Amino acid sequence: MAVASAAVWVRNMGIAPDVAEASSGMYAFGDLLLFVGVAGVVALVPTVALIRMLTRTPSIQEMVGWAALLVSTTSALSAAAIIGRLDASEDPSWSGIGLLSSLRLIFVPVSVLFLFVGALAMPSGGAKRRCWFAAVLEAASILPLLARIMLS
Repeated sequence: MAVASAAVWVRNMGIAPDVAEASSGMYAFGDLLLFVGVAGVVALVPTVALIRMLTRTPSIQEMVGWAALLVSTTSALSAAAIIGRLDASEDPSWSGIGLLSSLRLIFVPVSVLFLFVGALAMPSGGAKRRCWFAAVLEAASILPLLARIMLS
């Protein structure tokens, strides 16, 4: 957090106070984006180190690989449910499933990032292949939905 705070501080050093005050909301949002971006990149180093440390045991590697595959399967099922919902009539039984599926797909970009970092950090073997497959499945699950929405 110190690195991200320093990045925001350095950015704000070159901005005139009257300009920043006139557009304070836009500058605040820019500061937020810069802080989150720098903190996210800096946080990758300890995250990869932690994943490497935790996955030294083969049983934990297998558990992480299968869990990643299970999580990515829910993304594909959510995309299928929403595509089916787009084709279905206004059936009230779909409202809960559609809501949960929409909420699941909102987190696809974040989960893709975590799965790719996990796959990179995982030692070689079956668990690493499962993590890569999970990352690709997670990323690919949103594509049919986007195509269906754009073509309708």
